[in-house]
Amino acid sequence: MEYDIPVHHSGLANRTRKCWLGCALVNHAGRQGFSVCYLRMPEFNEERAIAHGSGGYAKLLSQRARTDILVMNDLAMAPLSDLARRDLFEVVDDRHGRRSVIVASQIPVGSWRTAIGDPTLADAILDRLVAALARSCTASAGAERA
Repeated sequence: MEYDIPVHHSGLANRTRKCWLGCALVNHAGRQGFSVCYLRMPEFNEERAIAHGSGGYAKLLSQRARTDILVMNDLAMAPLSDLARRDLFEVVDDRHGRRSVIVASQIPVGSWRTAIGDPTLADAILDRLVAALARSCTASAGAERA
């Protein structure tokens, strides 16, 4: 695999093999010397909540902002609380135009506004993700077997 991933681009992958694709990109980028972080969003939401409670949220954001490539897997698989939406915006905004974001989700991109919840924050998040987008929507499992 020979992909040069500019450090300021975003990528979206949804449906089948999204996890595999995200892991492959992270693995390759790490071998190229980029710092990478793979987040399953349910675990990140727990980590984020603990950081808010312990006063370590600013440090957590700082760590995520310094990583060259951040993969967010399973985005919006469950309804997002207001705080989770605002935190997601902060993470995406911190990286916008500076560092890469790869988002993998089972939810089609067209349904993300609804899944994120708040229309204003959803638009702000999506605007930043789509600004420098490389998009890969793979076939559904049923279509892949056909």
